[in-house]
Amino acid sequence: MAQGRDAVIEQATRNHGEYHRIQHLITNVVVDLDGDRAAVRANLLGTFVDSAARVVLEMGGIYRFTARRDGDWRLASIAVDRIWRTES
Repeated sequence: MAQGRDAVIEQATRNHGEYHRIQHLITNVVVDLDGDRAAVRANLLGTFVDSAARVVLEMGGIYRFTARRDGDWRLASIAVDRIWRTES
């Protein structure tokens, strides 16, 4: 789990840096609101493509986010529970 802005950016850079294109398909989003805080759960299908437009990785899992509101809503943490992964 990455918590805080810098940790979320570092995690995304680390996990996605080697791929040319990435598409995230997110479904079945469930948001639990509690005042100025929210917990979010969603299904994830990720497709990762190289510079020759070949699919090199597909994965499915559960996204878990937390968010907080201090004026605007801000992402507070993110985690992915990977269920499966297929590499080409």
